[in-house]
Amino acid sequence: MKKKQIVYENTACVSGKALDNPELVHLTTSGNEIYEVIVEVQRKSGIFDQVRVRFRDEVVKPEEISRMKGRYLFLFGSVRSVSYHVSGKHHLHLFFWAEKISFGRKEQDDNMFRFTGFIVKKKFRNTPSGIAITDLMVAYNRVNGVSDYIPCIAWGRDAYYAENLVIGDKVDVLGRMQSRIYWKDDNQMKAYEISIQQIEKAG
Repeated sequence: MKKKQIVYENTACVSGKALDNPELVHLTTSGNEIYEVIVEVQRKSGIFDQVRVRFRDEVVKPEEISRMKGRYLFLFGSVRSVSYHVSGKHHLHLFFWAEKISFGRKEQDDNMFRFTGFIVKKKFRNTPSGIAITDLMVAYNRVNGVSDYIPCIAWGRDAYYAENLVIGDKVDVLGRMQSRIYWKDDNQMKAYEISIQQIEKAG
């Protein structure tokens, strides 16, 4: 008897300003064009996050793609990732997969990601100022058998909670996508991750 496949939740909504017009990044075997655009989202504190967004050409009208820069977008979809190798080094590309895009006037910016997955990696540490942090890699399994590996970071009380979880635990995660700059081998790099606002062990 074939084992029934369980589908876990993966939903997200983002609203913010497109920093540029989308760039064509991939052409599927079925002929669809995949575009990527960076959307700037403002937190209540005034700090800006950048969210990397990908979408199929059929999601918006062709004429809208070339005039998206500076416009306010409402996006609904999920979080995804792709892995690739460059010069023998592994890279993970995290992004928001937009299934619906609409345009409008600026409102309260949204940056909400909620998904259920399994912990595949974790590391607890403290910042130089003594703030507790747990870095997590959470795997979300799509219905087609593909797994998305989602880098997450938990702070303070959530970091201590996450430290006590074990590899293989199923968790519900609520958070926002953030970007940060870091240096590696004298090169400036940009990382995208989910900053956890709530994490719970799933039943």
